[in-house]
Amino acid sequence: MKFDPEKIKQAAKDDFDAAWNQGKEYITQPAIPDQYPRFKLGYGKPHPIYDTIQKLREAYLHLGFTEAANPLIVDDKEIHKQFGYEALAVLDRCFYLAGLPRPNVGISDERIARVREIIRVDDEGIDTIRQILHSYKKGEIEGDDLVPEIAHKLDVPGSKVAVMLDHVFPEFKELIPVSSGKTLRSHMTSGWFISLGAMIERTRPPVRLFSVDRCFRREQQEDATRLMTYFSASCIIMDPEVTVEHGKAVAAALLSQFGFEKESRIEALSMIIVLCLFFYSIAQWKLRSRLKETNKYIRNQVKKPTESPTMRWVFFLFRGITELKILLDGIVEKRVANMTDELWDILSLMGKECEKYYV
Repeated sequence: MKFDPEKIKQAAKDDFDAAWNQGKEYITQPAIPDQYPRFKLGYGKPHPIYDTIQKLREAYLHLGFTEAANPLIVDDKEIHKQFGYEALAVLDRCFYLAGLPRPNVGISDERIARVREIIRVDDEGIDTIRQILHSYKKGEIEGDDLVPEIAHKLDVPGSKVAVMLDHVFPEFKELIPVSSGKTLRSHMTSGWFISLGAMIERTRPPVRLFSVDRCFRREQQEDATRLMTYFSASCIIMDPEVTVEHGKAVAAALLSQFGFEKESRIEALSMIIVLCLFFYSIAQWKLRSRLKETNKYIRNQVKKPTESPTMRWVFFLFRGITELKILLDGIVEKRVANMTDELWDILSLMGKECEKYYV
């Protein structure tokens, strides 16, 4: 099927309805050997991401977990309720959902004349358009039903109605989205709180659930390690008697299904995780101690001074730091951008071993 896109664009400008109806003419008529049922499709290949997701699902099911579907849209009130002072750091990475407002569209004599240039309509038809637009404003007609509704009432092609709305009522093209309090799930934890809160009155512990689903994060930039949308594999155990041993057993069993069968490997991975948590705790302890020793403060999530910030919040403050590479006279120079006095103060408290990476 070959066609000239510029020719089609020009035809749509001249007569959109005619160009729309001519679409079938661009489809090539296949020869008899290429027609169904002689033409058959072969077997395709799975995408590596979805192949991995399926393996994760099977692994959790083999461990006795039940699959769950957590809410994808989370009200920001839930984030505040779940994370307290940490909520602002979480919400900074969230995508807020927005919607287009319903415009209050009027029909002047000039607009009536322009409507009649596109579709044949009498005074009764103009009143019908006015009533439908008013119903749309009140929310009685959905946006995707507006064109079909007008086309049905006036008995005209929907393509002509679409052209009429585009040419005569610019309000629809000038709408600015209005943000709501709804966010796209940035990580699975916020969804688990909602799901478990709804289940607690209907299900008796112990409960073992898992979910492999999409999350969305408003990253400043995307690269190999930071994506604005990704799949998260998450599981929970709700049990009054749950212990760290449950976590060890789940981690070992899950890793074993992905080739990490040797205990030494599992122990090595566990040690890496423990070391990461250890260094996090040491960094947090050191910063808090230095703040008290020097009688200094760091602004917290509500912009009030604090001597006991979490390292998670400190990492959040450093989120905008980036390295610039500048080519001057054939020499590449590296410079750190977006540093502030507050960030330099934090680095000075952490010591020269941390400062040297930003100088």
